[in-house]
Amino acid sequence: MEEKFGDLIKRLRIEKGYSVEELAELSGFSINQIKNIEKNQNKPRVFNIKKLAKALDCSFEYLFNKVK
Repeated sequence: MEEKFGDLIKRLRIEKGYSVEELAELSGFSINQIKNIEKNQNKPRVFNIKKLAKALDCSFEYLFNKVK
């Protein structure tokens, strides 16, 4: 089974040792936005994927290819 985008974001956040609050601060998202992404309730737009990639220190292409 392929990993959903929100599950990927949560896994990467945990691997980096970030709390939801820390990722929200680093990415410019609200805490609720991060929680909704991780619950697969929201899929971020391209611009916001770039912000998440930067905050999680991974490539934009890697995250973008996981958005379905």
